[in-house]
Amino acid sequence: GMDAGIDPTTGMVNTSAVGEDGNWHSIHPVSKIKFEGYQIPRWNELVELATSIALSLPDDINYIGWDFVLTKEHGWCIMEGNYGGEFMWQLLYGKGMRKEFEELIGWKTEKDFWWQ
Repeated sequence: GMDAGIDPTTGMVNTSAVGEDGNWHSIHPVSKIKFEGYQIPRWNELVELATSIALSLPDDINYIGWDFVLTKEHGWCIMEGNYGGEFMWQLLYGKGMRKEFEELIGWKTEKDFWWQ
């Protein structure tokens, strides 16, 4: 698998991708599509689906790391939900993003590290 940064407003990939092996790729090794500048298809549909699902959950669930897949037959589908998503975007953008994450989920820990 590989991870790349995506602008949440536009759905445009805005970084190269890093693989699970730690190597960076500017072009997908199989499809030969350049990562940076690639527009995720049907992005607004995905945002609407994710928002709808998030709003349907109980109030005490603050965060789920969703994996979605775009299919030809059914459009966007949930592949799985995880209790914690990968925080690869910190690596992708080369900086810690704790403040942005806390603002996103509406929760802030008073401790330096989540495991304390």
